[in-house]
Amino acid sequence: MMNLEKAGSVASTLTLNFSGAHLGASVAGAGDVNGDGFADLVAGAPTWTNPQALEGGMLLWDGGGNIITRATLVRQRRGDGSGIAVQPWNGSHSGSAFAAGMTSVDPMGRGRVKLEVETCPDGVSFGSGACTHQVSGAWTDAGFGSGNPGVAIDVTPTVASAGLYHWRTRTLHAPFSVTQPGISARPHPAAGPWRRNLGRSFDVDLRVEDLLVAVDRPGPSAGFAITPMGNPARGSIVLAATLPNAEPAEVALFDVAGRRLVSRSIPRFSGRQTVSLARSGDLAAGVYFVRLTQAGRATGTHVVVLR
Repeated sequence: MMNLEKAGSVASTLTLNFSGAHLGASVAGAGDVNGDGFADLVAGAPTWTNPQALEGGMLLWDGGGNIITRATLVRQRRGDGSGIAVQPWNGSHSGSAFAAGMTSVDPMGRGRVKLEVETCPDGVSFGSGACTHQVSGAWTDAGFGSGNPGVAIDVTPTVASAGLYHWRTRTLHAPFSVTQPGISARPHPAAGPWRRNLGRSFDVDLRVEDLLVAVDRPGPSAGFAITPMGNPARGSIVLAATLPNAEPAEVALFDVAGRRLVSRSIPRFSGRQTVSLARSGDLAAGVYFVRLTQAGRATGTHVVVLR
């Protein structure tokens, strides 16, 4: 057994279930193996039996423990180069690509980083052969010093065809000197953990398609929802609003830039009713977002307008 002290926290203990292993005979820094922003520690146990007698081994101690560290910002944007953010399940405005990004730091204090993105079709698990991988181009300085916010890197993943996709990204690490003449990174550089947009562990992230054709997400409960009655909208944008009670509610229409175009108050009424927002002929062709709000909660859907 070896006792470990960590600045700013209680003492931690690294244990091994074999008393004669001589754990701690050698100790070395391992960098940030799990990418949580804290340096990790590797300790040798030269006489560990596992399962061969006295074969020896090494144990890794997670320096971060349960401490919450720097937030990792993961984001998705349109694939047309505009830099406009894409909300979950929305369209990339490109038939073959979208933009993914993450804010990265280097656990060694100052180093070079790249971004790797894995993209999989809906229903295909990460790590499958049907998934694609893209890596950002040049090694980027991650910055250094107290309060270093890290560096934001974007990648534009391309896909074989339009459809629903989910994706994840991670940071690749190399020494700061990797950009000097005659120095190159390892073929398989060190990498941080995979991160998901909004920290989600399931579900698709976006639709890669020039025109989004109505992906409707359920509201927080069966009694609170907004659904288009006809999509694409023809003549007028008419929606079915379902409310659990008679408290005041509102339906609003937004364009892809987040501008509120029109809103309607719903009379005090519980249950299902129809709401007409606007004539489709008064709007430019495209995708619009509809939001239903009541008593501090909200749900939404998308409406397509054709001309």
